[in-house]
Amino acid sequence: MGHVSWRAGIAFGSMYAGIVGIPERCEYTTLGNAVKYTTLGNAVNFSARLMIKANFGEVLVAESLTSHAKFTFEHKGDFQYKGFSHAVPTHRLMSKKSVYERFHVDIMIGRQAELHNLQAWVQPIYEGKFAGIAYLYGEAGIGKSRLIFEFYRNLENMTWFSCQCDSILKQPLNTFVYTLKRYFNQDNSDSIAERKAKF
Repeated sequence: MGHVSWRAGIAFGSMYAGIVGIPERCEYTTLGNAVKYTTLGNAVNFSARLMIKANFGEVLVAESLTSHAKFTFEHKGDFQYKGFSHAVPTHRLMSKKSVYERFHVDIMIGRQAELHNLQAWVQPIYEGKFAGIAYLYGEAGIGKSRLIFEFYRNLENMTWFSCQCDSILKQPLNTFVYTLKRYFNQDNSDSIAERKAKF
C-alpha cells in the first residue's frame, strides 16, 4: 500500500446491512436524494473500537477469531472498550500460515496409491539425483492439500519450501518472495535495515 497510513480492527458476529429509515428521513440524514445504506450490530461497533486502538500498520482482532487455522495471532493485552463492562482480550494479527502448517488430527483415508507414488518419486533425491517434477491436479475439495501434508509429514532429512501462489497479489516472482520472507522471518512492518539483518 505504499506510504498510505492505515490500521484495522476485525470482529465477528451477527449484524444488519441494508437500507435504514424511511425515504424522508434518509433524505434528511444524507442531505440528498439517495437512501442511507449502513451496517448495524455489536460486531460493527467493536471492530471500530479495535481499529481505533490499533497502531498504524497493525490489525487487531477479537479473541473469537484467534482459533482460525490459517493465521497466527499474538495477545496484545486486555483493554477497556466503550460499551463493555470489563477488559476485553485483544490480539494482533501476525501472519498467514503456510498450508503445510495446518494441523490435521484426522487419519487420512484412501489415497494410499497416490501417497506411495509420491514417496517413490522422491527417492532419487536421497541418492543425490534429480527426482524431476511431480504434478498433482484435481478438483477443489478432493483432498490435494491433505495428501501433500501427509507426504510432507513423512519426509526424513529433507528441507521443504512451500511456494504458494496468490490469486489477488499477481506480481512477478511473488511466490518466491513470499517463501524467502517466511524463511528469513521477515515482516512487512520491518524496516530495510531490519530485513537486511535477518537476511
